[in-house]
Amino acid sequence: MTTDTTTFHEVLGVRIACDDRGAGRSAGGRPLLFLHGFGGDRTDWGALMDAFQAERRVVAFDAPGHGESDPSPRGYAIEARAFGLGKVARALGLEGAVLVVHSQGGLGFEAVSENPGLFSALVTIDAPLFAPPEVRGAFEGLLGGLRSEHWRAALEGMLGQVAFLPTDPADVREAVTARMLAMPKDVLVATWAAFLAHDPAPAIARCPVPVLQIESTMPSDRAALMAANPRVEIGRVVGSGHFAQRVVPEQVAAMIRRFVALRAA
Repeated sequence: MTTDTTTFHEVLGVRIACDDRGAGRSAGGRPLLFLHGFGGDRTDWGALMDAFQAERRVVAFDAPGHGESDPSPRGYAIEARAFGLGKVARALGLEGAVLVVHSQGGLGFEAVSENPGLFSALVTIDAPLFAPPEVRGAFEGLLGGLRSEHWRAALEGMLGQVAFLPTDPADVREAVTARMLAMPKDVLVATWAAFLAHDPAPAIARCPVPVLQIESTMPSDRAALMAANPRVEIGRVVGSGHFAQRVVPEQVAAMIRRFVALRAA
């Protein structure tokens, strides 16, 4: 996974792997900082990094315990991860960056709310914010499955149900599934438990920056999101499962580009 654009930075005693590139680093334009979702890594952002690197600095990093980054001695609670995310952004000189988060919308809102003045805007991609009760129940059931000896089957079952459409490219389905199955079980359990334990509503309500939520297939309650923060803008991709940044990057890039131009210029 290491390439000539990979850099490693020690943040809070943890070695963090980053893909840091962009010919336009000194030519203006706010940088983009990309954070993958549950069980992901920085390779999820390859197509979007390619789309933006000519016009601005783009950075994608492996969260602690994922990809090439070290495990976190601080644990994986959302609040601790939001604090660490702010430290990563500052260590990389990314003040004023637009934070782009896949799936983990609660973490994104927590990060921008707990680091005032650091980020200029937030983009969440297919985040299950305020998931309906039946979906919440399925998420809680997955936690039990992940804790069991049959955790790989539970994970594959979840991916088959909510992550992919039949039209999603086979190579995307295979790459995402293989990567998640190769993750340390304890990290999967800890990060999923932290997701379930976190209430995103307070951070959403006090969010100090413009927000774009890009929807795909993950169930969420749009009305509840808008009630918590009426300033959130919502877009939706066509023809993609949960990994929209990999399946339809051109749609995602167009929405991010327009949103940044209007709200975070």
